[in-house]
Order: sequence, then structure tokens, then C-alpha cells
Amino acid sequence: MAEAVGRSTTLGISPDGVAAYVTIASVKTKNFTVGNELIDITTDDSAGNRTLLAKVGTKTVDFSCSGVAKDEVLLAASMVTAELNALLFMEMTLASGSTLTGTFALSNFSQDFDNADADTFSCDFQSSGAVVYVAA
Repeated sequence: MAEAVGRSTTLGISPDGVAAYVTIASVKTKNFTVGNELIDITTDDSAGNRTLLAKVGTKTVDFSCSGVAKDEVLLAASMVTAELNALLFMEMTLASGSTLTGTFALSNFSQDFDNADADTFSCDFQSSGAVVYVAA
């Protein structure tokens, strides 16, 4: 992986997965995590060694971001998705131009109000269904 400036990676939301992805504004940090839940099939016959099934139980991709709260777009999105149990179409574009695209649930949103600093936010998104990786 080539070196890159973190701000080159963007996280966007689309209303339907077809319309253009709009970059979430005022983000300072973002990350993604890929998870593969392993299936342990260890038995007494394994001679004390863990044995894993050669298939993955549950595949997950999580996005998270945090930044300076300049508007209430993510707050509004969190309230709507919580009320409607709605999913969001999201895309992370890496500095290389590669993308991770899929449907996500906004699992957590928080906003902090420090009396001597900028208002900040953080949020977490969990995949629902397959996430497609397209290399640049």
C-alpha cells in the first residue's frame, strides 16, 4: 500500500446507491474494519490444537468517522435511520482510488460539546449484506 494523506480518503452517502455519493463533510478521521468470524470445529480428536472450518461464519465491514460538527446532517440521518430502521448506501474511496461500497446501518452517533473546544461528532456504520471492493 502506497503512502497517502488521510484526508485523501473519503466516506460518502447516496440516497439510493445509484445517485452520486455525497462526501460526509467536516470529517477528521475515518477508518474501516473487515471482519471474518471464524468457525471453531475443535474436538477431542484435534489433539489439543484448534481446528477451524475453512469457511467464514459471518463477514462484516464496519466504517467509522469523527470530525468537527458544522451542521446537523449526521444527527438528522441518525434520527431518521433509528426511527425507520433504514439502511444507508455508503462508499469509502481510498486515496488510491479503490472503493468499498455497500449498504450500512448507522449503529452509533455521538456528539460532544466541550466548553473550550469545537463541537465534535463520531459515528459507526455496520455493513448489511455484501460490501464490494473495487481496486483502482
